[in-house]
Amino acid sequence: RHDLPFDEDDPLDYLPVQTRDDYYLSPSIAELSRLTSHELTMVEDLKIGRRGYGEIVWLQPVDVRGINVDESVLIDVAAVELDPRKGRAEMLGNVPTKVSLQVGKDLNVDVLVNQCKSNGSKFLSYQASTGVLLMEVVFF
Repeated sequence: RHDLPFDEDDPLDYLPVQTRDDYYLSPSIAELSRLTSHELTMVEDLKIGRRGYGEIVWLQPVDVRGINVDESVLIDVAAVELDPRKGRAEMLGNVPTKVSLQVGKDLNVDVLVNQCKSNGSKFLSYQASTGVLLMEVVFF
């Protein structure tokens, strides 16, 4: 369904796929379905999240045509993964993001800072009372 090139006459043919109940996409699939094929190549403020676990926010416009969120994005306990080999996720992987993750309450901030550095991300903040870590990730 989402093989390139896309049929410019039918933008619905290459909307992102997102069917898991605990995940969300913003703008929603309904909102994206109202965009032209050209507008889908530069969606601003894209968010993909999983309720209770975290979210990824893209800091620059991204091309969402044909992206299969179900196959390519995993947000889990203290982990986020974007698999560029699946679901055209390579369109998302080279854009800076802010990632918020539920990592646990009352953790050592120095350990979190070092973990961020070791995986190539930038530590932004940690809320010990909620267990939410905020970091910037340039490349997945």
